[in-house]
Amino acid sequence: MDDIDAITATVRDELRPHAAKLAGELLFIEQKLDETRAGLANQAVVIPYDNGGGQTGIRANPAFKEYNALLSSFCKALSQLNSLMSAAPAKPEAKSTLERFQVVKGRKLAVGDE
Repeated sequence: MDDIDAITATVRDELRPHAAKLAGELLFIEQKLDETRAGLANQAVVIPYDNGGGQTGIRANPAFKEYNALLSSFCKALSQLNSLMSAAPAKPEAKSTLERFQVVKGRKLAVGDE
């Protein structure tokens, strides 16, 4: 069993392909975060700049900004995967959303949920 299969083993069958794709992306992002973090170990969070036109100062290190963006994406994707993993199993008698919410005579009516 590979990492993706192990991660998605408890996901409902109909959601597993989506969870597997998301898990693969998470593993990729995790690897990039590890590589980036190692590269940032000796860098400053802010760096000096000189635009060559007499303007100098200190600015945020773009490498840290990119790392934070990657980390944010990782956290969002992890939350989505967690949602897929904790989704309750579908009940065989459950009606689809389309079946349950049909427009009947101009009114929205929850069909089968009377």
